[in-house]
Amino acid sequence: MAINLSPLIALLLVVACGNRDAPKVRATDTPVVAAAFSYADHLGWWHGRCLAISNDHITSGTPVTLIVTGTPQVVRSAKVGEHVNSGELCAALKGGRATANAKPDISFYALQADSIETTDMGIGITSTPITSTVVNGMVEASLLQDQHKNVFTTCATSEGMKFAVWVDKAYVGEPLWSGYYYLDYDTTPTCP
Repeated sequence: MAINLSPLIALLLVVACGNRDAPKVRATDTPVVAAAFSYADHLGWWHGRCLAISNDHITSGTPVTLIVTGTPQVVRSAKVGEHVNSGELCAALKGGRATANAKPDISFYALQADSIETTDMGIGITSTPITSTVVNGMVEASLLQDQHKNVFTTCATSEGMKFAVWVDKAYVGEPLWSGYYYLDYDTTPTCP
């Protein structure tokens, strides 16, 4: 049985020779692809002027978009300050709160902002400032800059606050990111 190798040889020649008319690409012409957005590295919860986040390597001056999760939600801009480890500078580290909130994988940073009240809290996003809109009282933004919007929620448990980021609609499926803030006192649960 004879095998016709002509098509295979022709294919090998095309692949080996390539398209001689195609422009040459130099290493310096290679496009820079942004690193994938890491929810754990860029999202945290905050209270007053203190950010809690699973990232120990944020430099002072890094921009932070703050989602104030009141009703209605609003967006504020801030910058990361220095690491903090005391209740004097961070309400989450006061008294009985410190034991539950100061976990090995959580770092606390001071926030530098003019428009934050000591009672404000919500979700912080450390990255370049995000574009957002408020729809029906809730902030919507696309953290991955794709066709999906992210929505941000806060609800009370019996002793703390649960923060979450969702795709398209709150409380549908699993959150992309969540955080928990132990308050050290009883609250009326509002989480679904």
